[in-house]
Amino acid sequence: MVRMLQSSAIVAEYVVSQLQFLYTAPMQAADGVVGPFQVSVAQVSSAFGPGPFRQIDIVA
Repeated sequence: MVRMLQSSAIVAEYVVSQLQFLYTAPMQAADGVVGPFQVSVAQVSSAFGPGPFRQIDIVA
């Protein structure tokens, strides 16, 4: 699971099935992301749901 946050608010959440994820400019625009944002990633288990998230700051 990949979450996009801006100012600590979740602006988008994506469930992915591959090891790579590309957050394109059109996706950012659709999500209303302008300027710096954070990306949080967690592995999801069908039995337990999302595990702990790890976060990184992206400076646009």
